[in-house]
Amino acid sequence: MHFAETAKFAIKVLLVSVFVFGAVAVGQPLLSGIFATLGLRMRSTWWRLALSVDDIVVDKNGTVYIWNGERIQVYDSDGRFLNGWSFGKTGWLLLGQDGASIIAVRHYRSSVRFDAEGRQLEEKRDDPRRYERIINERSQHGVWTPAFEDGTGNVYRQEGRLLHSIVRVDPTGRKTVIIRDSVYVGIFNPILGILLVVLSYAAWRLLSLNSGF
Repeated sequence: MHFAETAKFAIKVLLVSVFVFGAVAVGQPLLSGIFATLGLRMRSTWWRLALSVDDIVVDKNGTVYIWNGERIQVYDSDGRFLNGWSFGKTGWLLLGQDGASIIAVRHYRSSVRFDAEGRQLEEKRDDPRRYERIINERSQHGVWTPAFEDGTGNVYRQEGRLLHSIVRVDPTGRKTVIIRDSVYVGIFNPILGILLVVLSYAAWRLLSLNSGF
């Protein structure tokens, strides 16, 4: 009897843990979107989302900038996460003229220039024609491609499905993985989070109905 009660308690703790973990996985991207909508940058050196690349830029120092939905995330040349901040709906990222900053463009309306620390350097309204050439160059068959080519012929792009990575392809075609999602960060995904919440709740209900759980 004592063993049965202990087992029930352990299962309860497990199901509650899975439920909470799933809820956080669902809530983290949503919170980032809410912060961006409210205009809150929420810069952080620890809060990062899974790699789901909408655009990518690499500066002259090898620093990698990724636009990840409503959030911009920054990694060093060795793939270590440096920081990130919320920024609302962005059209695409461009490399600043100084080669060490990025320009986040808001769908032809305005652009904001940031340094690698997430500090805003400049904001201005833009003429859409300014970006037509860049868009055409980075589009394949009319489809926007989140990839970046540096001045030495290296191309940076995303690969993978569930656990994503950023790879560098040199002019000879050799691939090097420079950023890789960990299992922990990779599962911080709304779809998996919802599944964890639903499955843990369903398991709790099923056990409650069948055994007075």
